[in-house]
Amino acid sequence: MYDVPKNKEIQKITMTIFEEYNGIVSSVCHGTAGIVNLKTKDGKYLVNDRIISGYPEAYEKEDAEYFKQFPFLIQKTIEERGGIFKYSHRNSVHVEVQGNVITGQNYLSSKDVALKIIENLNNREISQ
Repeated sequence: MYDVPKNKEIQKITMTIFEEYNGIVSSVCHGTAGIVNLKTKDGKYLVNDRIISGYPEAYEKEDAEYFKQFPFLIQKTIEERGGIFKYSHRNSVHVEVQGNVITGQNYLSSKDVALKIIENLNNREISQ
């Protein structure tokens, strides 16, 4: 939430893996903050025109001290960058798969995100 989103080296490594090696970009919960600044070679944000999940602002305690320390709002930033942010009821599993971008709403979604990553990888082996 604080260092990863602005780390240019991590962004470069991530997008090289994604674009040049058909890699997967994945995140869960507040980890989705780490993908908001990723840009493709053509200069568009990775989240642009993609359905993304993560922990929504609606479930945050906006008057809490931790929330006041956030450098940005994940859902708002994704939407400003052309992404479609989706989530389900609080404490439920929600996963979005957009090609090689796989995201989950909360820690409860972690297992399903991992299974979608495995499914993505297994489908590559079958098609080769």
